[in-house]
Amino acid sequence: MILFGHRRVCRGFTLLFNMGAGQTLTLPLVNTRSEGSLSYNCYVNWGDKSSSHVTAYNDPNASHTYASAGYYAVEIRGTCEGFSFNNGGNKANLIKIVDWGRPPVFAGFKYLSHGFYGCANLTAIDPSPIPASGTGILIDGFFYIFAGCTSLSAIPANLFKYNPSVSIYAFFHAFDGCTSLTSIPIDLFRYNTAVSTSGFVYVFHGCTSLTAIPIDLFRYNTAVTSFNSAFGNCSALVSVPNDLFRYNTAVGANGFDTAFFACNKLQVNPTTWFEPGEETTRFLNLASSFFQTFYRTGFSGVLGTAPALWMCDFGETITLSTAPATDWAPGDTITGQSSGATALVVSKVSSLVYKIKQHFGTFVLGESVGVTGTPTKICAEDGSHPIFAGTPTSTQCFAGAGNSLASLSNYASIPASWK
Repeated sequence: MILFGHRRVCRGFTLLFNMGAGQTLTLPLVNTRSEGSLSYNCYVNWGDKSSSHVTAYNDPNASHTYASAGYYAVEIRGTCEGFSFNNGGNKANLIKIVDWGRPPVFAGFKYLSHGFYGCANLTAIDPSPIPASGTGILIDGFFYIFAGCTSLSAIPANLFKYNPSVSIYAFFHAFDGCTSLTSIPIDLFRYNTAVSTSGFVYVFHGCTSLTAIPIDLFRYNTAVTSFNSAFGNCSALVSVPNDLFRYNTAVGANGFDTAFFACNKLQVNPTTWFEPGEETTRFLNLASSFFQTFYRTGFSGVLGTAPALWMCDFGETITLSTAPATDWAPGDTITGQSSGATALVVSKVSSLVYKIKQHFGTFVLGESVGVTGTPTKICAEDGSHPIFAGTPTSTQCFAGAGNSLASLSNYASIPASWK
């Protein structure tokens, strides 16, 4: 018997299921995969005074039929390295993760990708860290682990403490669609310092009851490369802390695309990415993308201030076909004499290549480009466009009906190319 609110004496991996009379429960064990080997040699207590020994992912003993309807605590002891409902099986029967299990009684997990995906009736998770088999969950990280858990309202702070090795796509869609989730613990990702490529893509997407993000949530995840749609469609989100992404200096590629898409109550914070004075170093040499980062379909929140991303130095370069007679100097504003497109010179790389920032507009074919009013600093491009590299993607970053002077105090200062 399980006494809720108290720690159990046994330390097996224990789950609470609500089963109907004559209904069969099949443990969602996972086959050996190309990413690595998964082992099974465990004893299952089905909670109705019956038990089984399971030695393979497809062992018939991994299924059990209940004679009577009721709540049953199913405990797994031994080796059970893979577990994944993946939006199927008995996902609707799971009510609670009572105990993650402890060694030596339970050997820990190697694979939990899509583990509890679609378990819409899961209401609570054991506050202990998820035990890992070996040095950490190495196979696929925590893809979709709690995605679609619409009854889950809280996440334990130390949930991923024992999983420091997760890296590529580690928390991809991890809590996507958890519509009852109201808060995020500050240290949730504190120990996951190896998270890298696309590590937080869609991580809290569609968490429509989430109102705030804790400060320093991603402080220690300095190798992560993308927060694409991380908080997209979090329609109740009202605030973003200072420095939320300040330390995530490896983000590039699709970077911050739709990160706060349709967050119509959000009070935008000017220091989400950097503190004043850090504009010249924060995104250096990163081809970051801010496509629809703050795209809003409407607005009903508190007036905020857009971060001046357009003022940052992204390490962008311009390559010319014809050099100016007099070199461009740092701080020179170069302008397309026909198009009116502009850029600010940072430094000279060679006679034809310059580092620039604050590049707005599009230079037209064959126009003269340079410092207006200084003929020796103007050059004709001889039928060619200047070639740009490292240009950040900014289209529609602050677009949508919800972005205006009513929602952003500095809306008038945002360049058209960022709207």
